Amino acid sequence: MNKDATIVTTIFFLLAFFSFKYFLKIYNKKKRMIEVKAIVTDVIVRTTYNKKFYMYFYTFSCQDEKVNISDKKRFPFFQNRIKIHDEFFMYVNPHNMDDYVTPIEGMTYKFYLFLSILFILLPLLFFK
Repeated sequence: MNKDATIVTTIFFLLAFFSFKYFLKIYNKKKRMIEVKAIVTDVIVRTTYNKKFYMYFYTFSCQDEKVNISDKKRFPFFQNRIKIHDEFFMYVNPHNMDDYVTPIEGMTYKFYLFLSILFILLPLLFFK
């Protein structure tokens, strides 16, 4: 392996490490939480300084308590899929309502696992 291939392989392995770390963080959070149904109450698109932010607002009830949360994303992963009055599953810590996994994180956390596998395989396939 030459010097450039070593640098590229190291960068890909670091990206795989951080992607897998994010996957494990969400996976472990989901294991110790309960699943509840969240209803989308509002979807707002805000534009500031040539950047778009997508804000999703959810309402769910857990232990006879109604809770409102919001999720702000830079990229519209599910722009056409998330509509007002739709129901999605999310995960909430029953002892602390401020600790939760939003529906978008719940739908996309496996993507980070596949991305980390891809970051490991790409250098191994191209730099033999």
